[in-house]
Amino acid sequence: MLFPRMRFAIIGLLVLLWGLSTACVTGKGAAQAREPKEELTAEEKSRQAWDEQLQEHPWMVSGEYFSQKEKGTGVDLREWIKSREEQKEKQKDTERRLEALEQAVQEGQTLEPPGKGPRPVVAAAQPSTVPAALLKPAGASSSRGLPFKAAMVVYPKVYEAAPDVKEALLGALGSLSARRSQILLMGPGEVEEILMQQGLVAGPKNMEKVAQALGTYPAARLVVFVEKLGLDAKGKKVEGSLEYAIVDGFSGRSITTGREAASASSGADGTRKVLGELVAAMAETLEKKSSQYDWYSRVAMVEGKQIYLTAGAASGLKVGDILSVYGPGKEIVHPVAKVSMGFQRGPYKGKVKVLKLFGRDAAEATLVSGKGKIEGNDLVAPPD
Repeated sequence: MLFPRMRFAIIGLLVLLWGLSTACVTGKGAAQAREPKEELTAEEKSRQAWDEQLQEHPWMVSGEYFSQKEKGTGVDLREWIKSREEQKEKQKDTERRLEALEQAVQEGQTLEPPGKGPRPVVAAAQPSTVPAALLKPAGASSSRGLPFKAAMVVYPKVYEAAPDVKEALLGALGSLSARRSQILLMGPGEVEEILMQQGLVAGPKNMEKVAQALGTYPAARLVVFVEKLGLDAKGKKVEGSLEYAIVDGFSGRSITTGREAASASSGADGTRKVLGELVAAMAETLEKKSSQYDWYSRVAMVEGKQIYLTAGAASGLKVGDILSVYGPGKEIVHPVAKVSMGFQRGPYKGKVKVLKLFGRDAAEATLVSGKGKIEGNDLVAPPD
């Protein structure tokens, strides 16, 4: 009985000693935790910075990093990080300089190199009084420099009412066509010949049909109908008026109507001056309207691999030009408001390359890409 009791006493004593030793160690650790930390040495700071970089860029301890470093083909990441910081600082400096320059320009000054100070900005040239629509090609022609094709129709009754001004009117239109390179104008004489070959005589009742015929050939995007021309000599002055309508050559829809007026001193020179002013005012309206339309032409016909286009030298095309071909397309008109929502070209068929220019404004082309069947009256446009 004595030995078992001694055994239990010894076990209890050992447990007590273990508990006392654990409490001492825990108390010492807590006391050390409460004590203020000593300042890190330079080596410890360097190691701490390195640990932080490793946490931010774990790639530095990857096998790939050390493999590249041994081969000498890798990038020293420390140098790379340093370089990135320098680049960021340079970028910030550039942004500060740009802000300063922009502020100086707004205040009428430009920045000079250090030591020279700012100088006044030279005043920019004043904008031209010529309307913007007259200074740039219309619609898509602005990107390719292709003039916008339009046709001029003069009703026979206009000449009947003023037979003595026909020559002067045609002269004014011819002069206009020569001055305005943005508009490729098919004059009344050429238009009359085209309509005669189709058995058409222009009049108010067949305006839509005539416009669509001219939209097919010579592929005039817009058609201007001169409806009335009046000249009245009163004493020493000549007063003139011109009424016209502009019609979409592809749909035959009337776009706008206009009435211009002008006056000058009487005499032959005065009449020519009045007609010139009337035609110029009408042309300005035409050019403004044309800026709302894209440049298109038409496929005239297809013979084997030869594709003939109703656009050529006069339209600004050159041998080697690439053009896209689409189905004929149509104008989308709102069913209730009866307002045009725009012209929608047909399905894409392919691209053609101009091989030859002939006539005044025609070209021969060949298919270079695409699988669509190209047919007469398909749309031709600059590639997107």
